[in-house]
Amino acid sequence: MMQLFKSLPIAWVVLLLWFQGHSTAEAVCPEHWTTDNDSCYILMEQKKTWKKAQSTCRKFGGNLATIANPSENHVLDKLLPETEAWIGLRDHVNEGTFKWIKTSTTPLWTNWAPGEPNNARRNEYCVVIMPGGNWNDEPCSYIRKFICEKPA
Repeated sequence: MMQLFKSLPIAWVVLLLWFQGHSTAEAVCPEHWTTDNDSCYILMEQKKTWKKAQSTCRKFGGNLATIANPSENHVLDKLLPETEAWIGLRDHVNEGTFKWIKTSTTPLWTNWAPGEPNNARRNEYCVVIMPGGNWNDEPCSYIRKFICEKPA
């Protein structure tokens, strides 16, 4: 290897060493999926209950989407048409304590619509993201579009 370095101009050596220490690979997602950082997202047009939506996402190697910050929320909001979609947040174990399906952790950041979550129907345990990016709790039995997330 040293022999190679001795025969190359210094600029090429520097460039070669830089490429060895840096990956130029970009996150790759399947066709029709949206890439953001290290995740792939897709809005599933077929409407399902929250539980069936999560099961479908698992078949694709992921979960219903997790949203950690305003930037991710914006990415998912751009996927939405004129209707809401399930995300991977629910409070089915302890009313008012919402947890992400992927990590079983409470959100560090939320974007609830004004007055939400309110459990208005006394069985609103699952969460949708609505056009505009706000979140709402709804009955898990409702049939909705949904957003899957998987690693890139």
